[in-house]
Amino acid sequence: MSIILEVINIVIPIHKLKKKCSTTLGNIEAFLDEQTAPGRGCWRDEHLYREGAMNSMDIQLRLEEWKRNGLSLTRMNAGILEWNDVCVVDSFSGPTLPCRWLKHNPDKQVVWLAGTPGDENYTPETIIFLHGKESTPDTSTSAQAVRDYFTNDTVLVPDYKPLERTHEEIEEYLADYIKNAGGDVSIVGISLGGYWAYRMGCKVPNVSRCIMLNPSFRCYPDIPVISARTGLPISIIVNMDDDIVNPADAIERFQEHAYIKTFKRGGHRFNNRQAMLGEIEKAINSVCD
Repeated sequence: MSIILEVINIVIPIHKLKKKCSTTLGNIEAFLDEQTAPGRGCWRDEHLYREGAMNSMDIQLRLEEWKRNGLSLTRMNAGILEWNDVCVVDSFSGPTLPCRWLKHNPDKQVVWLAGTPGDENYTPETIIFLHGKESTPDTSTSAQAVRDYFTNDTVLVPDYKPLERTHEEIEEYLADYIKNAGGDVSIVGISLGGYWAYRMGCKVPNVSRCIMLNPSFRCYPDIPVISARTGLPISIIVNMDDDIVNPADAIERFQEHAYIKTFKRGGHRFNNRQAMLGEIEKAINSVCD
């Protein structure tokens, strides 16, 4: 599937509209049906919605409107400004800023969502998510949120049974699981899962990046925390109002070895889930490129 372009275009992933604009726009499918009705000049496929314009002033006005509707227009990634929830595309030259989720064919003047059948060169990421101490792959709402967010990638959630297995048994199980996943993997863990994400990232060579969410390092007080593996990119995402794990512990432990993102509010279980998911995406993308 692909979207035909006009001279200048605003392109938005439909899943972003559903996540961020339902409050302001109401039923998104009804909104899309109305906007793409004959004579309206808008297009959509299964994944993307496009508005066209003839000049930059019209585009700027629409961008401000989308910002008011809840979309984040741009973001900084590794010092580079790029499109975030929207992308402005010139039909000939492509996105006016870098855009990681969009592919452009200037000869056919079409775009499509990266990772969908229109993109022959896309290689899905493999993401292994490790749940917390008292969760399971089926009960972890954070695991489900990651599955729902990274729909174009492979998300694996192993049942490592932290309440039943010993430290040695968990380590052996996860090492085999990660190696059998094949190729490079991103490992993400929340709470106790953050501890295991770090430990396995340091021990298993095919872990290409480690992302910890409100990590807890207090469950195994008799086992030393190993040193960071040289060259392993580490990201830590913490909420400063975490009422279960003191975020200062992770910040102090990793301040010289990791990218650290803090939020004022969100609690231990990430009520600010959308912000968490965006930071996971940023951490994965910044290493991919």
